[in-house]
Amino acid sequence: MRRTHHANRGSIDNHSGCFRTPSFQRGTSGIGLGTKDPVEFSNALRIWIGEMAIPEVTSIVPQDQVVLLETNLDDVTGLGLGYTQERLFAMGALDVWKHPFR
Repeated sequence: MRRTHHANRGSIDNHSGCFRTPSFQRGTSGIGLGTKDPVEFSNALRIWIGEMAIPEVTSIVPQDQVVLLETNLDDVTGLGLGYTQERLFAMGALDVWKHPFR
């Protein structure tokens, strides 16, 4: 089974707010467009799926660097969100948070 890049393997520079892409070998990528057309921002998602360039860490001990991944999703069922949350935890996410918005 291929492991995908997940949230506990990156770094964020807290002082400048600049995101550095973690070191990984990109396999595939994709772009998706949402069904709504907001004026304030583009309604698109870009994702990279790949394998980590560093050896897998087997310890539960938190790493000294993490990635904060945030997104807004529209037209998603609660069942879909629950499944996504389970998959993210299974892939090593340290936390998953969801909140409805209008």
